[in-house]
Formats: sequence, structure tokens, C-alpha cells
Amino acid sequence: MRKYLNNPWFVAVLAVSALAVAAHAFMAGADQASPAAAVAETVADPVAASAALPVAAPAPQATVEAALSAPLPASQVPDPFGPSTSALAEHKSAPLRLAALWTENGRTLGILNGKIVQAGDRVGTVTVVEASSNGLVLEDDERRGTLAVGDAWTPAVR
Repeated sequence: MRKYLNNPWFVAVLAVSALAVAAHAFMAGADQASPAAAVAETVADPVAASAALPVAAPAPQATVEAALSAPLPASQVPDPFGPSTSALAEHKSAPLRLAALWTENGRTLGILNGKIVQAGDRVGTVTVVEASSNGLVLEDDERRGTLAVGDAWTPAVR
């Protein structure tokens, strides 16, 4: 038996046969007396067995037309070009984390929340004022501070 189950063609034929039996039993519903009768009928004449299957009727289009005829009020329509409100809320409240610092060609760069930054860059409402081997000097609307590697800094919420 193992020799047959290791043959991909034999397994494919078994799988197709099982799918045909399952589909026929499902489509026939409670009309069939036994699964063995369904197998015998499908194997005897697969074309006639597949032709006897009912065809699904097309779905009515009235529901789509009804949905399109009643548009949302302007207050509920989101702006597709504006930022999502959840992204804004997450961005304002998420702390900034400095993961790494390195110097390359005389410039000090850092990875702040997964983005490579240098002096003069902005991350949300925070500006990177200075980058040195000690950390990044950050500034927002309310305060200014130095962020060392591994530390977190929460920007002020407007």
C-alpha cells in the first residue's frame, strides 16, 4: 500500500475521486440513499453525473443598486487623501526610540523609530537638532532634550 501512496499520480487520482464524491453528495443533498451509490453513479458516467448538478442562479443586483442610491452623509465620508485618524493618534502618542548611532563620512546618523535620520530631519512633530556620538538632540513645540541609544522620548501632544 505504501508503494501506491508514494506515487503522486495515484494520490492525485484518489484526491480527484474523493472531491467528486464529496461534491456529488453535497449537491445531491438528502436524495442519495448512500455514498456508495453516488460513487457508482459518478464512476459509471461522470459526464452525465456532472450534467445533472444544479446550476446556481445569478445573484440579484437590487442590493448593490440600493446601496449606491443611498450615499453616506458628508460627515461620514473619509478623506481618501488625508491621513487616517488612527495613524495620527498613534503617531502623536508613540514614543520615539533611538536604536543606533554611527558616523559616516563625517556625519552622525541615527535610527529613530526605524528611520535613518541626521541633523535637520523631522520625524512627525519632532526635529533632530543635532546628532553626535552621545545621542540625538531633539526638539518639539514644548521642549528640547538629548536622546541616547536605547532611550525613548515622548513628543508633546498638540
